[in-house]
Amino acid sequence: MRNNYFNCDLRNADFNGRNLTGYNFAKADLRGAKFTNAIIQDTDFSHSNCEDAKFCSAKAGLSFAKAIRLITILFFIVVIVLVVLGYLGQRIGDGIGSSFVKFTTNQSDRDELMASIWAISTCALLFIAFAYNIQRGLEKAFRITIIYGTVIVGLAMLRILILSLVRVSFGHGIPSVSGYAIRFLAKIATAAVAGFGISFVAVSVAILIVATQILINSHKKGIILISSALIFVSIILTFFIHASHSGSVSTAMFMVVTLLGVFLGSYVADQASSDRPEYNLVNENAIALASLGGTNFQEANLTNADFTGAYLRGADFRDSELNGTCWLGVKFLTQSRLDRTFLYLKDLEKRLSIIKLLTTGEGAYGNFEGLKLQGINLQGAQLKCANFKRADISNANLRGAELSEAILVQTRLDGTDFTGATLTGAFIERWGATLRTKIDQVKCDYVYMKESVEGSRETERIPHRGEFKEDDFRKFAMSLIGTLDLFHKDDFDSRAVAISFKQLAEQYPEEVFRIVALEKTEDGQVTVRVKTKYSENNDVYREEYYLQYDQALLSPPSQPDDQLPKAFMDLDKETEILQSSQDALSQENGSAIIFINVTITNSEVYYQSKKEIVMEGDTYNVGQAGAVGKYARSENSQFYQSGQSKTLVEAAAEIQKLLKQLEQTNPVATETEKNVYVNDETTLSFKRRVVSALQAGGETAIEEFLDNPYVNVVKDAVKGWIKPE
Repeated sequence: MRNNYFNCDLRNADFNGRNLTGYNFAKADLRGAKFTNAIIQDTDFSHSNCEDAKFCSAKAGLSFAKAIRLITILFFIVVIVLVVLGYLGQRIGDGIGSSFVKFTTNQSDRDELMASIWAISTCALLFIAFAYNIQRGLEKAFRITIIYGTVIVGLAMLRILILSLVRVSFGHGIPSVSGYAIRFLAKIATAAVAGFGISFVAVSVAILIVATQILINSHKKGIILISSALIFVSIILTFFIHASHSGSVSTAMFMVVTLLGVFLGSYVADQASSDRPEYNLVNENAIALASLGGTNFQEANLTNADFTGAYLRGADFRDSELNGTCWLGVKFLTQSRLDRTFLYLKDLEKRLSIIKLLTTGEGAYGNFEGLKLQGINLQGAQLKCANFKRADISNANLRGAELSEAILVQTRLDGTDFTGATLTGAFIERWGATLRTKIDQVKCDYVYMKESVEGSRETERIPHRGEFKEDDFRKFAMSLIGTLDLFHKDDFDSRAVAISFKQLAEQYPEEVFRIVALEKTEDGQVTVRVKTKYSENNDVYREEYYLQYDQALLSPPSQPDDQLPKAFMDLDKETEILQSSQDALSQENGSAIIFINVTITNSEVYYQSKKEIVMEGDTYNVGQAGAVGKYARSENSQFYQSGQSKTLVEAAAEIQKLLKQLEQTNPVATETEKNVYVNDETTLSFKRRVVSALQAGGETAIEEFLDNPYVNVVKDAVKGWIKPE
């Protein structure tokens, strides 16, 4: 039967239920092919196009025969390493035995015995250092052991140098001194290698055990089988050493170091099998070995492939394309090679959490902040209260997913499919939805425009009252796409806004900045909402805007007010309307949004009338509304709310307060001095608001709110603001 389909066109081919062990589908076109319930062990799919292919309940990995061969080869490699370690231990034992015999029979001074003691102490210390620090992670334990070994060898060299100099100074011959120094350092070096070798053997044994567990699909059997076999080999080799007329000390050292390596390796394997992050080094290497010759999906295109319920122990997915791949119900995905795919995260805990999410569909309250999960398939997943802040889930499949109260703050969503998903209560501050984001048929009663902070939810809720009606959320979300939100806490200044946008337009001449709304919350924060042509650059624009804005606030005006675009001067009017809207709803913690249309390019500024005012969820179309208040008026579809009246009241109170302060310090101040004092003590923004209000209500309107002694002074000051010299 043919089993080589290299580079063949097999689109929509049906391999359901077939035994395809050892088949070659490398570089084949398998789009839409069906492998449900097929056995695909030892099968090569590398560089193939498996887009939309079905691998439901397929069995991947190594066949039993290959698995046994691989285990046998790995076992003999570990035995060879064990023999080398035993040999080093035997050499240490030989040195101890011979020096002790010579010392007790007065055939040598105690220098040889001291060297042997140094040697065995070095070996023991390095083993203890590794075993003690192993809980902190294998890499860290290895580093500490190497440092200890370096320090010990360094101290030994320093000791022998000093001792050699002393002996030479007392008339000892250089050949005898150097001979002893070389023998001493050789013993220390051997002991250091043996001490580190125990650690190396332990990790090798652990990797062998975990690889065996993966291949035979048994945790306990793998530990018992390999550990028992290695202990048996160690004992047999010990008898051979003893039979070769080696001393009892050397025989004992051979057995001790080999058994220490085996027992420590068994412990490490047990911990690694529990997916503890400290032993990830063992798991990584064991999975790499267990996948040798198994099912190979390297660099395959698995876009929208379906592995539902598949058995993937030991499969190799390195460098494969996994956009939209379905992993629901997959078994042993954690024991597959996922290097250089979005599923491979260096943080083992996060990697396991993502794999659990994919295979179970359960991710409620999960923390996926900052992860790059482009193309992930979470169709129908339970993601209530999940945290995707600053994560990248572009091109992800979230159709029908439960995302109530999920955090989607600054989340990249280009091409993400939310069709039929539930987003009620989600936090969508600065979320990265684009025109390619699909938000049809989304179930959403309300959202929050800012991440949850104690006491802030109600003022950031959209809509402020009630719920979205059918298709309202889609329209609202579309209005935010490509929007640049610029927040101003306590320092909103329309002149600074004007200057900042003018400089931005000059700096980015190809960009078009369109201010579409102003929003003010109960705590006084004003948000300028801007749409841009190149929304992918919004982060750059935001950073540059704030730099320009801060400079504009701190620097003296370099451009006369009458040269600023009129559109920007009108921002103060928008702020006044927001303020008056909030005052009207202050007892209900209200907030308001005003929709405008100010388009800024490098050469021109276009200004259109306000569209509507949104207060507590109610929308008032300005074209239909009448002006209210003594100083309210409707003109060319522009709507000036009675905020002007409030501004005049506040202005009158502020100016009278200043004049009363002056009277206390200078009771005989002239009107000219009073006029100068008021000018000096009021800000440019304050003056513009007063002028704006007076232009709406008439230059004499402020007289109604002033006490008689102050009328003339204030009138003169205000006239100067309206017609500066």
